[in-house]
Amino acid sequence: MITCPRRLLFGGLFPLLFLYWSPLCGQDSIPPSGHFEVELEPAAFIFRGYTLNMGFQSGPFRVSVKSFAVNQPRLFVGNQHVAVQSSGIGFEVNYLFRPGRTPFVGALSDFYSDQLFARSTHGNGLQKSVSAGVRIGYRHLFGEMATDYRGCYLSGSLAAFRKLDAGDLVIAGEHYAPRSLYLIPAVNVGYRF
Repeated sequence: MITCPRRLLFGGLFPLLFLYWSPLCGQDSIPPSGHFEVELEPAAFIFRGYTLNMGFQSGPFRVSVKSFAVNQPRLFVGNQHVAVQSSGIGFEVNYLFRPGRTPFVGALSDFYSDQLFARSTHGNGLQKSVSAGVRIGYRHLFGEMATDYRGCYLSGSLAAFRKLDAGDLVIAGEHYAPRSLYLIPAVNVGYRF
């Protein structure tokens, strides 16, 4: 499932972020003030998809860009007559309360492309939307303070968001109305460089 946002992320945005935070930008004599991080969400693989999150933490703030594609579980869709495949890119800003093992709060926004399939009529439709929301969570870094917590970590969170411009959609005579509020739990496995 290759989408335009995924090509944008890997073809344009990630190389620019890499050059900005790497020694190639001409500031190799100045030590970096933050940490680059990469996360995967293992549950996305269960739903025949992926979630890749690349972030940079400086002080208590973490900014990240993610790319995702997943077959949404019926529980999250809110309509038993429709199957949904979502893909897109997202942006997150988190505030971490302490270094190392800590709770965090954040804001997020995603650009979605939802492919909807009616289960009974086999019709389909496409819906593009933007979401905005908040999230809370806890991150446990397995690294030590002496090594600046470099290494693997686990991050669990609960996101609450709305799809801002998603309207009703009719697929082969069946009406599909998106939920007003989405609550999505996530457990990510990451590595801090």
